[in-house]
Amino acid sequence: MKFHYYLENSSGWAGISIEIENFKKNYSISYGWDDCDIKDLLGGIISLIGDESKLSSGLEDKYLINDNSFEWTIIGGPEKVKFKFLLLDENSIEIEIFESNFELNEEGSKVFTGIVNFKELISNILFSCNNIINKYGILGYYYNFWVEFPLFFYLYLKNIIENKIECKIYIENVNSKEENMFKTNIENEFNLIKSIE
Repeated sequence: MKFHYYLENSSGWAGISIEIENFKKNYSISYGWDDCDIKDLLGGIISLIGDESKLSSGLEDKYLINDNSFEWTIIGGPEKVKFKFLLLDENSIEIEIFESNFELNEEGSKVFTGIVNFKELISNILFSCNNIINKYGILGYYYNFWVEFPLFFYLYLKNIIENKIECKIYIENVNSKEENMFKTNIENEFNLIKSIE
């Protein structure tokens, strides 16, 4: 399968290139619309994985429709495309794609339904992020496309796959009161980012 996210030009346009089974399509994405960038795709994927952290529960509230699915809608000119991701089990995810006219408030026509390996989908999304960071850098991404690269979501998702960053809880005195605080090792985080292929 191929599910690659890329940036098209410095006028705020990105794209998705998809090849799953016999379905092959490219979609344009305008960054001028909320929730169209890669941050929401990463956030939705993280919410599907789920874990015991405070982050995941916040993402589940924002992205999950029910316990095992989320939708990501992109706008590209007159076209609106909705992706529905339904987690079937820890290894499989169903993807449905609906196309409609941006101005029509409707579900649209279903143009694809297929089941893919969940880890392969995640690898494709991380591959896309790696390409973006290698090509533009973190600051360069912002200078070109006017939005911040979601480094935190990227690092979080990459760590779910590679499991190299440990989050420890320690007690810190804040305003004369003991608080539980979280700490990760910045060196481990840099190493994980530097492991971009």
